[in-house]
Amino acid sequence: MFQLNRYWFMKRRWLSFFVCTLFFGLTLTIQGQSSEWYLSGSGQPFREDIPKPEAYLGYEVGAWHVDHTVLNAYMQQLAAVSDRVVIQEYGRSHEQRPLSVLIITSASNHARLDAIREMRQRWCDPEEGVQEMNVEDMPGVLYQGYSIHGNEPSGGNASMLVAWYLAASESEQVKTLLDENIILLDPCLNPDGFQRFATWANSNRSMVSNGDPAHRELNEAWPGGRTNHYWFDLNRDWLLLQQPESVGRVALFQEWKPNILTDHHEMGSDATFFFMPGIQSRTNPLTPPRNQELTFELADFHAKALDEIQSLYFTQQSFDDFYIGKGSTYPDVNGGIGILFEQASSRGHLRQTSYGPLTFPYTIRNQVTTSLSTLEGLQKMRKTLLTYQREFFESALKTAQEDSRSGFVFQALGDPYRMDALCDLLDRHHIQWAPLHKDLTVNGVSYTAGDACGVLLSQPQYRLVLGMFDTLTKFQDSLFYDVSAWTLPLAYGMQYSEVPSAIDLETFLNRKNERANQPAALTISSSENVIAYAWEWTPFLSPRLTWQLLDEGYRLRVATKGFTGQTIDGPVEFRPGTILLARGIQERQANISLLEDLSQKCSIKIHSLTSSLTPTGIDLGSRDIESLPKPRILLIAGEGVRAYDAGEIWHILDQRYQIPVTITEPEKVGRTKLENYSVIVIPPSSGSALGSLQKEELERWVRSGGTLIAFDRSIRWLSSNGPLKAKMKKSPEEKPEVRLPYDTERATSGAQFVGGAIFEAMMDVTHPLCFGYSEPTIALFKRGTLAPELADNPRADPIVYASEPLLSGYASPQNQHLIGGSSALQVHGLGAGRIVCFAHNPIFRGYWLSTSKLFANALFFSSMIDGNTVER
Repeated sequence: MFQLNRYWFMKRRWLSFFVCTLFFGLTLTIQGQSSEWYLSGSGQPFREDIPKPEAYLGYEVGAWHVDHTVLNAYMQQLAAVSDRVVIQEYGRSHEQRPLSVLIITSASNHARLDAIREMRQRWCDPEEGVQEMNVEDMPGVLYQGYSIHGNEPSGGNASMLVAWYLAASESEQVKTLLDENIILLDPCLNPDGFQRFATWANSNRSMVSNGDPAHRELNEAWPGGRTNHYWFDLNRDWLLLQQPESVGRVALFQEWKPNILTDHHEMGSDATFFFMPGIQSRTNPLTPPRNQELTFELADFHAKALDEIQSLYFTQQSFDDFYIGKGSTYPDVNGGIGILFEQASSRGHLRQTSYGPLTFPYTIRNQVTTSLSTLEGLQKMRKTLLTYQREFFESALKTAQEDSRSGFVFQALGDPYRMDALCDLLDRHHIQWAPLHKDLTVNGVSYTAGDACGVLLSQPQYRLVLGMFDTLTKFQDSLFYDVSAWTLPLAYGMQYSEVPSAIDLETFLNRKNERANQPAALTISSSENVIAYAWEWTPFLSPRLTWQLLDEGYRLRVATKGFTGQTIDGPVEFRPGTILLARGIQERQANISLLEDLSQKCSIKIHSLTSSLTPTGIDLGSRDIESLPKPRILLIAGEGVRAYDAGEIWHILDQRYQIPVTITEPEKVGRTKLENYSVIVIPPSSGSALGSLQKEELERWVRSGGTLIAFDRSIRWLSSNGPLKAKMKKSPEEKPEVRLPYDTERATSGAQFVGGAIFEAMMDVTHPLCFGYSEPTIALFKRGTLAPELADNPRADPIVYASEPLLSGYASPQNQHLIGGSSALQVHGLGAGRIVCFAHNPIFRGYWLSTSKLFANALFFSSMIDGNTVER
């Protein structure tokens, strides 16, 4: 009777809230709600010794945005008092916040957790016998992940209530659930962004909440809390694993092989609630149809639960399951079911919307409700989900045997770093690979034993291998929620081939997951006969090694032409871009131990040359070996600059190259001593951001010898408003031959946007911006349709898109024609300075290791580009 009265009281309280809204407009005093309200007055008995969230917080959930420190502390408290909960730290964010998961199950299951984990690994391996395993006895696993976007806080706040419910409920339903299943509850997938956003929302909260969309509380400062420390979107990193949060999360996923993964998000405020299934025509073809059938079955549980609390929702009209690198799709190619939840965001504590006032507690309740409906779905569908999981991996082996290919082979000539990086990625996704133990030739391409590696298709992760290695240019739909291509061997700059089934690739492979040949410890000669040390620019970490020696005060020079050098090991061919440390021009003795240390850490061989006279090519004293200055870099980032792109630049400089960069906002550039910098980098930016730049000051700086590097939209702005004179190709307007229905507008216009595809381009390997490359073609990642016309100067476009450029992904025929033959990289001259224009993104999402060197080349070598070869 008490529970019924309380529920009626809460219902009246909620009704009064809406009545007050009609009279008082946008300003309300928003309070939190009790745990029972969030659970819709379930009436279940709860253990009193398990603290409710409000008891621990000192306020009801939703009254304030919980920050990550308090959220993590509450979860630690639950683990301390409940025998159902164990908390495990699986990693640390860049800002050293713990990444923790609650493992919630019955005490009896906790006592045999390692055995359950091992049993599930065997369940997902068709090559293992499972006769002794019965689906009746196999626990199901649910991974519930919240707030991977830090400024989508309803999920993280809801996680406290879900965790308390599972830890404290005394209902027989929950006890049975935990006897038969393991719940992995990840309260916050992005601690740094979550903390950033909570601080903003709380520090701008008024006692009387204001729902005006123009209110400061609802408009967080750049870069916002969505991203992690380096401004990466962690929900695009499940496959790529460029951030520590993702590495730990996927390790946990692969350790447990969950049957369901829920991914709790927020979307625009003028919406309701979304749950999967998404748009069916955009489902990745690697996803089995049965996966979507089960997604529809789970949807019935969410619909029923939301109907009971009269929350509006929709399905199938938005979002998709095509890009396998996001949270709701990655499980689909790993034997599980990924479910995306999208709640309309209140942004702060209250926001006026087209549906009326939207409160923070309301958004949290929907996340709690669908979390609990997922638990119900798991319990009732456990055996069905487990059977599907087993059949998923069994069918993978069967389909692999029917494939016309036996696998893929790949190698990164001259760069063990990129090879190691791709092999490490395969390991993290539990993909089997091995080095070749004998040479293999495929379609005229030679792959060398020890250096090259192979991946068999006949393995449990068959579908994921295809998702990484295959190219795709034909699609059922022409619209994509995310990128349409991400082929990893192209991104890592691999020479790679499909191996036809007529070749038994397995007979060429060494023991599974054994490392390919690694460079032995390198000893660098300190003999008086050595006059210089030289290293190629090809290895990925050459910029790191080079910058550190420049920072140590060594004078370095770069060969702009190739030569054969006399080394203590005999003649060696060196290509353009080779860096030299000549002993005779240094102010101090070369530190041999430092050179050896950097050589080993960067996987770069440093050669010892014994004569300035060379058998062929330029001599070491040639004018074609130019002085290499240390780059001093200024990165423009702030309001109006695309945070993702700025973050990628910051990340590669800081994490991979370990080169310091000064980051400043556009409006502060005019108050900055530009003469302190040799390079200014402008990521893709809006006109409003760049409008605050002091154009005259910027132009003066370039004329005096500075290098300006611009990307994508910034090129267009600089051409219209600044010192640049790049011309853009225009796609011819095509009028439809027939009248089109009204409801096809979005599909028609959306098909003309390049959301992310891979294109082939031709490159001039003699150009300083192409140093370190030896092949005349390169794969480039591109978003958007910016297509600069070729410069009048025939040497000013070192990289040009092929006439038929599409390698992988979707681009309409009209856009393929537009991009084909346009400039991918163009150099302009202004006085003594250079403006380098990238019409593609060479460091997209941090994983395009193949083209990252193009950006490094612009940093190190732009100042030496001949003035006669630039566009003026």
